[in-house]
Amino acid sequence: MAEAKVGTSTFNGDYVFNYAKIFSYRHDKQIEVTGLFAHMEIYESIGSPFMTMKMSLIDASGMLSKTRVTGDEFIEVDCRNALGDVGIKEKQFFIYKITDREYISERGIVYVLHCISLEALADVNTKISKSFRGQPSEIAKTILKQYIGTKNEIYTEDTKNQVEYISNYWSPIRNLKFLSDRAVAKGTNAPAYVFYETKKSFMFTSMNRLKEQPASGAYFYTFQTHDPETPEQRMAIIEKMWVDVNFDYLDRISSGAMGNRSLLVNPMTKSYTYGVS
Repeated sequence: MAEAKVGTSTFNGDYVFNYAKIFSYRHDKQIEVTGLFAHMEIYESIGSPFMTMKMSLIDASGMLSKTRVTGDEFIEVDCRNALGDVGIKEKQFFIYKITDREYISERGIVYVLHCISLEALADVNTKISKSFRGQPSEIAKTILKQYIGTKNEIYTEDTKNQVEYISNYWSPIRNLKFLSDRAVAKGTNAPAYVFYETKKSFMFTSMNRLKEQPASGAYFYTFQTHDPETPEQRMAIIEKMWVDVNFDYLDRISSGAMGNRSLLVNPMTKSYTYGVS
């Protein structure tokens, strides 16, 4: 796992945390929080339409309390690798929740900011009442540009089929989910489209196309007694691996997993019996 550090990087696997700024369009204020940075986690997944971020801040001067962060703020972050070509580049997120506020000293406070891409705001505040007709890939582009208003790059795998439907006050993401379930790829006839966001663009593509892409890297977990020779080898090591829950007996009972009954039918004797699993 690569770490983000304030300052300069020491090897290619390091990520340099350049800055973080909190600002509000409504109150016209800006808060520089680079010096408060402690930890950051950014998530992107093919199962989620938007990227999310959690950032921990250590505030020893009460800056966030004095400036009254109330929930309509945005945060812009810049975090890149040693070469500056990989990472989060001047990306803005919306702060939708602040949790785990804890006093660690007389004046020091720890916050965790929960953030999501700005496009998520357009989704939760937009309902589309309109009929659509055409290829799912083209309709997906229209929804992203006109209703979500993203400025990010958009990649859509061409589709061969036509759809015609009415969006009955659906959100943009519900429309994209509807299109994903019905899209068929041009040339390969592959179904099962997914829509998600990456650091570089929004993706509307088939699972088949993702499966055919070359692997971006190989990772392994081992107990090594010496340091890797190259930065690439170091980045390929899984340093920590664990299982959150192995089994939960009480959960199995409450969910009925350990209380099911099986019905056994004997067609020869025309009888049945119950068995307990």
